[in-house]
Amino acid sequence: MVQQIMYPAQPNSPQTELSAAITDTDTTIPLVSVAALPSGPNIATIGSDEMAEVVVYTAISGNALTGVTRGFSGTTAKSWGAGVKVARYLTSYDYEAFRLNILDARTDYVRSPGFGLDSGTANAKAITLNPPATSYEVGMGFAFLNNVENSGPVTINVDGIDDAYLRDSKGNNLTAGKLKADCVYSVRYNGEVFILQGEGGGLIPKLPNLIKYGSFENTGAASGAVYSNAQAKFGSYSLAITCPTGQLESTVTMGDLVTITAAHQYYISVWAYSATAGVSVQAYARTAEPSVTATLNTANTWTFISGILSFASSSTSYPRLDNNTPNTTIYFDGFMLIDLTDAYGSGNEPTQDEMDAIVKQNGGWWDTNLSAMTTNFNPPAAGEILASKVAFVNGNKVVGTMVRRTGGEFAGYERAVQVASSSGRVHLYAYPGAYIDTTADQGGGKFGVFADDANFISSNFPSDKNVFGLQGSMPRRGVYTPPISVVVDNTSSGTTFVRIPTGAYQDVSGVGYPEINIPSTSIASAAGITSGNLRSGVTYLGVTGSLTPRQYATGTVTVTPYDIVIHGLAFRPKGFAAHLPENINYRMAYRETDIGFAFGIVNNAEGQGYATDFVLYDDGFSAHSTYGQFFFSGGGGSNMTYTWEAWN
Repeated sequence: MVQQIMYPAQPNSPQTELSAAITDTDTTIPLVSVAALPSGPNIATIGSDEMAEVVVYTAISGNALTGVTRGFSGTTAKSWGAGVKVARYLTSYDYEAFRLNILDARTDYVRSPGFGLDSGTANAKAITLNPPATSYEVGMGFAFLNNVENSGPVTINVDGIDDAYLRDSKGNNLTAGKLKADCVYSVRYNGEVFILQGEGGGLIPKLPNLIKYGSFENTGAASGAVYSNAQAKFGSYSLAITCPTGQLESTVTMGDLVTITAAHQYYISVWAYSATAGVSVQAYARTAEPSVTATLNTANTWTFISGILSFASSSTSYPRLDNNTPNTTIYFDGFMLIDLTDAYGSGNEPTQDEMDAIVKQNGGWWDTNLSAMTTNFNPPAAGEILASKVAFVNGNKVVGTMVRRTGGEFAGYERAVQVASSSGRVHLYAYPGAYIDTTADQGGGKFGVFADDANFISSNFPSDKNVFGLQGSMPRRGVYTPPISVVVDNTSSGTTFVRIPTGAYQDVSGVGYPEINIPSTSIASAAGITSGNLRSGVTYLGVTGSLTPRQYATGTVTVTPYDIVIHGLAFRPKGFAAHLPENINYRMAYRETDIGFAFGIVNNAEGQGYATDFVLYDDGFSAHSTYGQFFFSGGGGSNMTYTWEAWN
C-alpha cells in the first residue's frame, strides 16, 4: 500500500478569515492573514460546523492560498462570504492517514523486516508473518525461527503466497545442515529468490547490548530527545539531534544508567545519517570522555560508527550522543554498548574489526532484550579455521591454525604427497589445509592437486583411448600389420630379424592375438632363396624351383681284360669313371663332352691309342679295350674288380 501524505499540524489551530467572498470553483482563496496557517502544501478548513469544507492548497502567495483543491476528504465545495473563519484543524483525513500509514508500516517488510515462525518441513519452509504479507517485493525481509534442519536445497513460502528458493549470500542452493533446528535466520527477497543474510544462529546471552531501546522506538529511551520518522535505520523512528547555529554541540543522554567497570574493554557502535556531508558526531559510553568521534563524509547515507573504549575507573553514568556541527541535524539509530571483557574474558576480547563483522552479520544492531548473536552448534577447532582468522565460538575466541594452500610450483595447484592407484582409479593424497581457489590460477576456477609421472605421455596410450583427459597417440595396429623390414642371418646362428612398426598390437577391444603380416617372398628374398636354388617342381616360401638335380650311381664290377659293362641304371649317364683299387694307375673317366684318361689318351668314343672304346646307354655304360688291357700283370687272377661311378 502507498503511504498517505501526512500534512504538518499548526499548534493550537489559530483562525483567520476570508478577506473576500469566493465561489465553489475558485482555486485561489484570499485571507485576512496567512500567519495562522502552515506553509503549503497542507490542508485547511473553511467554516466551523458540520457544513465546513476541507481544502488542499499547494502554496501561499501573499495573503492567499493558491493551487487549491476544493471539497477535499469527502466534504462539499461551496460559495463562502467574506469573514468566514479558516483554520488548520485536525480532520478526518489526518486520522485516516495516521491509521492507514500505521497499517502499511506493519506490512512494509522492505523498510521494517518482520519475524515469523516456520511450520514447514526440512526443505520446504512455511513462514507465517503478523500481519500477513500479501506479495513478495524486492527488498522484503524478515527473520524466522527454523523448525527442522534442512537436508538439501530449500524453498520458502510466506503466508501461502508462493514457493521461492532460499539461497546463500553467493546465490547458491543451500547444502544439507545449513539451517539448524531452533535457530533464527534473516532473509531478503531479491526479486527472484530469498537470500540468506549471514549464517543465522541460535541465541546466546553472551553479548547483551547495555543500551536499552537503542533503536529509539520508545520515546522514553533518551533524555531531551526528538524522535523522528523522517529517517530510520531500524524500525520506524530514529533519534534526531539538531545543533543550532552558534552552538558548538548538542548532546542527548540515554534514559537508563550503565555501570562501567575499570579496565574493561567496551565496544560502542551507532548508525548516523545527515543531509549534510562533513558533519562530526561523537558516541560516549558515559557522559564524560573517552568517546568515539567520526565524520560523516557522505550525505544522505547511513554511516556505521564504532570503536573500543577502556576506562581507568569504575562509574555509573548515562551513555550519550553528540552532534558537533552547528546548523545541522543528525539522525542516530541502532546504538550499542557491549562489555567485551565480561563476555570473553580479559585478554580474549575481539578487535574492533572482529566486532564490526559480528554486529553487521547479525543485522547491525540488537536490543538488550534480544541478546542475539550467531553461534555454532558444531563448533570448529583451531585446526578447522584458516590461519590468521579468528572465530568466536560460544563466546570464546579461537585463532585458526589451518594452513591455506595456494599452490607451490604452479599457482592454484598443490603437489600430492603420495600417489596410489587401483583399477580405473588414481588416488592423490594431499597435505592437510584449506584448498581455496586463487585468482590467476591454472585450474579454471578450481583448486587442484597434481602428481608427475614421466610415463604419463600420449605415446604410451593407444590413439583410441583418453586417460584422465590425455588423448593417446600410439597407433592402434590392426589384425594383420606388415613389417618394416626382414633380415635373415645366414650364419650358424640362424636368426631372423623382423622389424615391426610401433603401436598397440591388440584388437580394438584390447584383447586378442593380432599378427604381423610377413609375405613369404620377403623371407625368401632376405634368406637368398631363388628359383635356381630349388629343385624343379618344388615351391618354398613362395619361390618355385627351376633346378634339375644331378643323378648319380656308384658300385663295383668284375671285368674281363677287354670289357667293363654296366646296365640297370635309372638314368642315362653323361659320364662315368672307373678305377682298380689295387693299382691306381688303372683308371679311366669319360664325359660326353671330352675323353677321360688312363689306358692312354683318346679323343672320342671310338678310342685310339690303347684302342679303348666308351659307349653310353640309356641305363648304363661300357668300355672296351682292344688289347685286353683292363688286367695288369700280377693281378692275381682271370678277373679283376673295378669301382665305378656314373652321373648325368
